[in-house]
Amino acid sequence: MKIAVTYENGQIFQHFGHSESFKVYEAEGKNIVRAEVISTDGAGHSALAAVLKDKGVDVLICGGIGNGAVTALSEAGIDVYSGADGEADAAVEAYLNGDLTSAGINCDHHHDHEEHEHHHEHDENCTCGCHDHDHEHHHHHHADDVFTSWGKETPHKFERAKLEEILKQFVEDDKILRSKGMVEGTDGKWIYFDMVPGEYEIRDGEPDYTGRIVVIGTDIHEHELEELFGLA
Repeated sequence: MKIAVTYENGQIFQHFGHSESFKVYEAEGKNIVRAEVISTDGAGHSALAAVLKDKGVDVLICGGIGNGAVTALSEAGIDVYSGADGEADAAVEAYLNGDLTSAGINCDHHHDHEEHEHHHEHDENCTCGCHDHDHEHHHHHHADDVFTSWGKETPHKFERAKLEEILKQFVEDDKILRSKGMVEGTDGKWIYFDMVPGEYEIRDGEPDYTGRIVVIGTDIHEHELEELFGLA
């Protein structure tokens, strides 16, 4: 049996439609015999079902997930246990021991993680996978839009409040499609952030050798972004 968990930094990632990686466990009886972390390669929402099906996954353990994604997974023959939280390894062990229950179709945007901040504009344009939309986001990009990517490695230390201000600007800016990164905070803690149209997330994460910031959008300018992040 193969069990997949939406995965980030050892924890169950809470938004199925935005998952960038899964940890896939192979179990024999109640014992885990091997595990690997796989990338989604940018796939989102129902396309993730195909990623898991290709890996031969039988069961998915996740946090929030919507009806459209559950339907796609069901059609792929994958059972879904949603509403899970905490450590991925512990959740799989609970499942194997028969102690894990599913919340069904849920959209859990108000988590009680320590040091976890999640801000979400939940409306008809929600992109979390909690609704079955025919569009990926509410920013109106067209087929002929040209997206460019700006990336920066930096040892600069950031104030969490400043990052939050920047991400709020990005959420309101139709030119910004995606931003993510990991940077050291002024308090010595590492800050991980992720922004997609309509929402952003800031959380604590593991230290890295240097900070990294990525911004993807249309008509973005390197010098303006460097000034915005205080790197100019």
